[in-house]
Amino acid sequence: MGGRNLFYHSINLTTTPVIAPRSVVVLAARQDSFSLFDTPAPGADSAVSSMVVVLAIAEMLHRDPAIRASIAAAKKRSLMLALFDGEAFDYIGSGETAYRMLQRQFTMAKPRTDGLLLSKYATLQLNHISHFIELNQLLQYGGNSTRPHRLFLHKNVRAGSTPEIRNLLARILMEAAELPGLKVSEVDEGRPLPPSSAQSFLRAAQKDNSSSSNNSLNVLVVTNHRDRYLNRYYNSYLEDGAGGGGNDDLVSTELLAQRLTSIATLFGRVLYQLVTEVSLRSLHNTPKTLVANQSTVRQLLNCYLNDSNCELFRAAVRMKEPQISKFASFVYLFLKTVSISIPSSDGSLPPLSTYVSVIDGRNELRHLTLQVLRRFTGEKMATASNATECRQLKEGNVQDVQVGSCGKLVNLLLTFTFPVLLPVDHR
Repeated sequence: MGGRNLFYHSINLTTTPVIAPRSVVVLAARQDSFSLFDTPAPGADSAVSSMVVVLAIAEMLHRDPAIRASIAAAKKRSLMLALFDGEAFDYIGSGETAYRMLQRQFTMAKPRTDGLLLSKYATLQLNHISHFIELNQLLQYGGNSTRPHRLFLHKNVRAGSTPEIRNLLARILMEAAELPGLKVSEVDEGRPLPPSSAQSFLRAAQKDNSSSSNNSLNVLVVTNHRDRYLNRYYNSYLEDGAGGGGNDDLVSTELLAQRLTSIATLFGRVLYQLVTEVSLRSLHNTPKTLVANQSTVRQLLNCYLNDSNCELFRAAVRMKEPQISKFASFVYLFLKTVSISIPSSDGSLPPLSTYVSVIDGRNELRHLTLQVLRRFTGEKMATASNATECRQLKEGNVQDVQVGSCGKLVNLLLTFTFPVLLPVDHR
């Protein structure tokens, strides 16, 4: 059993041979859910809600070239987006990632060949992480549009009083006050973190001897609950976000899109300031630009929860040249095949399962998510007009052929396996 973790980062690998301690800000979410039946495992709250927000933030921070450039030019900190897989099975995706970082084996890109020499990129280690922010279960319950969408900020007990966490909390609360429909609260001091991927990194940090402050990893977990799940169908086939089957206390789909857009705007702005160390109050036009796209959030919700034959998924894998991407070709043919085998009057297809399966088995949704992430974060290279010219552009192995165009990509898709296949000392 295994799956695919997806990552994006803003680190310039060609000019950063070594990553500085406490210089990487991580925004994380999970990709998978679970149910008694492997096919209907939609994971609307446990997985999709936070994954949609992370993808919306990815687009938000890369839509404007000026915003993208300011993040890339940040001197002290870099941004990393992480989507972990296999979290429903004892957090094996985040556990594998934390283990690789602990063992100094989390390489930021594949090695490149410079003539006869093999050059390796920098490895990311646990002590390189400045902040770890996890989005975890963000659907709104209550069924009343007049109620604000409540968010709770859970802190790592050991690091809850550090200056970094206090400053981060203050920034989140300040930005949230300017966004309608949100009510953000800090969870009481001393309350442990809820079940989350962040726990994997905290466990690994306790074994890490590379930093004297390893036990105070700056972790923040953002949820829609304070001390108990609101999601009554956690890891169930009924967790479909449709408002039926006992889920009638969910808000409407349109209101949910509005509120998730506000959450994406909130944490997109927080991340921008955290990485660039530039206050939005000192800029004139940036606050207007730093707004998540509600249309994008609406499309993502539709693709993950209603129609896997949606236009966004198709656009993410659509090919303009037959040989431009083997990955895209596989996913495109898959969608085409399913479209023929399961006809629908409106052309829609059932949502793909978030269930983790055999390592080389059903992972179509992960490949589609990767292509969407690439579409949102890839930097188009105008100097290349076809696939051949694109491949000739070499920039430290972060150059790749993007679907339908030439793009500079820094996305990683890393395979992990079930814990029984890992070394004994990690188990």
